[in-house]
Formats: sequence, C-alpha cells, structure tokens
Amino acid sequence: MFAIVLVGGKQYRAEEGGELVVDRMDVAPGKTVELDSLLVADGKSVHLAGEGKKSTVTAEVVEHFRGPRSSSPGSSPNVAGARRPVSVPG
Repeated sequence: MFAIVLVGGKQYRAEEGGELVVDRMDVAPGKTVELDSLLVADGKSVHLAGEGKKSTVTAEVVEHFRGPRSSSPGSSPNVAGARRPVSVPG
C-alpha cells in the first residue's frame, strides 16, 4: 500500500513503514503530523482525493538535518554551496 502525499507544495510517495525526506517542517522530532494524501493505492484499487473521501497519512517526525551541499554544474568541487534544511517524517 502506498500514498501520494502533499507536503510544502511538493508531492512524495509514502509507503507504510517507510521514511521520507521532505523540506523542513515546523514540528519537533518525536511529534506526529498528518499529511494530506492525493492518492491512496493498495494492491486492488486506487482512491483519489477528489472522490468524496478525504484521507490523511499520519507520520512521526524522526529528525531534522541539513541536506547535502549543492553546487552548480561545472564549478569546482571545493566551492561551498547552500544546504537546505530538511525533515524526516517516518
């Protein structure tokens, strides 16, 4: 079973028991959040958000960290780039 969830204007595929890395959320680690699902699919059927039922996915925020350094293509590997803050709800 999996769901497509909307977090911060981006869509992610969430699987039962799995972890996601999303943009930083204003929730402390250890707290639970409800994520809006756009699509829920099990092995037999697919349910879309616009079909009457609104479903949510509950996740626990595991940790916050800063993502890997990014740099533009063709630049020196020693040049420091921006590191975006991310969260791991799982």
